[in-house]
Amino acid sequence: MTTPARSGAGRTLGTYELTLRGPVTVGRQAFVSSDPALSFQRVSVTTIDDSTSGQQYVHSLYRVTNTGSVPLTNLTFLPTNTDEDADPSTVTVGAPTIGSTEFKSVSFFDQSDASSVAPFLSTGQARVQVTQGVTMPVVQVDPDATPFRSALAVGGVTPGVPVGQVATVKPYGWLLSGTLQPGQSTNLDLAASVGGSRKPYAFNVVLTVTEDDSSFTPVPVTDTVREVSGSDASGTLKPWTGGAVSVREVSGDRSGNANGYALVTGSVDASGQLALKLASDREMTGLSGGFGGAGQAGSCTSTVTSSDAALNTVGFEYLTVKASGGNRTIFPADHLNLAAGQATTGLYLYADRGAALNGVINCNGAQKTYSNVTLHRGWNLLRQDTAGPSSVVSNGTFPVGWVYTY
Repeated sequence: MTTPARSGAGRTLGTYELTLRGPVTVGRQAFVSSDPALSFQRVSVTTIDDSTSGQQYVHSLYRVTNTGSVPLTNLTFLPTNTDEDADPSTVTVGAPTIGSTEFKSVSFFDQSDASSVAPFLSTGQARVQVTQGVTMPVVQVDPDATPFRSALAVGGVTPGVPVGQVATVKPYGWLLSGTLQPGQSTNLDLAASVGGSRKPYAFNVVLTVTEDDSSFTPVPVTDTVREVSGSDASGTLKPWTGGAVSVREVSGDRSGNANGYALVTGSVDASGQLALKLASDREMTGLSGGFGGAGQAGSCTSTVTSSDAALNTVGFEYLTVKASGGNRTIFPADHLNLAAGQATTGLYLYADRGAALNGVINCNGAQKTYSNVTLHRGWNLLRQDTAGPSSVVSNGTFPVGWVYTY
């Protein structure tokens, strides 16, 4: 179940028609005559044909500039469907989008009309093709591209359309977070996919652009990483030897829109100083997937229930970093007794609303118990006390320090 978020509910800046693929038509950016606050310059277009799925993925990179005199905050680009209004006496200015889609000017390579393909087009997050470390090329979501989110609240958005047209704003779109100062530019990754045997060569998309006042304040985490030898039963901590490394944890989205959530980014320096930024509320917009427990695998069983059945969460207990000597797994912990199989560790759990958790997750005999664990909206730092194969998650004091065990 997805949770409508506030993204898109702020001030409407304008409605624009942009070319995703094909020749860019000069002057087509503003959908209606206006003094737009933004200008768009297409930088590049790339296309990936996925032989496995039969889908074609188009990535259109734009440079967006604030041409106004005031800062613009948290821009949201919402695909918009337009139709002729119901008044037969109105002379409609311009052509609306095709059917119930946000697409216009869809054509094949020979410039013949390809409107029939429009229903098979869909907007989304840009994709990349991975060729290294795999036996066959793999197409996957590009987590570095502009985030594309679903289940956005768009009730307060009023798009501008030509005379004789009406508009319906879609509840999904691309999010640019942060402030764009007057004269400043930034990159915007627009993307679409299409299946079927016939692929269009050119197509445009209509977008309504808004500002959003959702939080764009990443949660900072600073700490120290140390090491404990797996042969040291006392759990004696030693200085970090992994060198300077970057940290990044990405979670797939389970809402069906194939998004990529960058949960945390940061680094560990050569002395073991950890500096992380947890994703902001805006970056977690449209989170979907219910509560399954961080690290829960398909073979696990769960009796955990939430006081709010609509709760959606995502989280992590450890991070994998590419350190000197190979990959290393680090995790928050301030008590390790390897001989007794005891540890106090941490669990980062993002919740899209407040709720209480109760129940047990069992994974191959290892039990994780939640006993009246209270969550608030945003990142929750939960304590885990482990003894042998059993652990208890609570709202107790979160561990100080991170550990690598080898």
